[in-house]
Amino acid sequence: MSLLSAPLRESPVWLRGGTLAAQDDFAPTLLARMDQASSGGRIAMVSDRVDEVKLVMADNIELLLHRGDKLDEVDEKARQMSVMARAFQRRARDAKRFQLWQQAKFGLAVGTAVTVGVAVIVLPPVLAVAL
Repeated sequence: MSLLSAPLRESPVWLRGGTLAAQDDFAPTLLARMDQASSGGRIAMVSDRVDEVKLVMADNIELLLHRGDKLDEVDEKARQMSVMARAFQRRARDAKRFQLWQQAKFGLAVGTAVTVGVAVIVLPPVLAVAL
């Protein structure tokens, strides 16, 4: 109450008046202080709301940074897998070529053996008839 009445303490009505003598002079000061207090309450509510938004934004930024780190990790793993896939593809192609050559050699060997076998069986009777 003493802070509210500070502006009126110098007035003659305050100094010489009775208990309610300064009430008319005090009413505007009291209304101004009440408005100030209620606006301070609004400011406090807005300030609390701003603090809440700051916390939410800080959490969001932290989540974004964490997400960025995870994306970097996934990108690095994808790069490594791409390198491994190229190496696998190269080795698979080499293995396929090796197997193809093996089959070609085996086919050549079997074909030669069959040709020689047929020649051994067919040529003697053909040559005997021709002579």
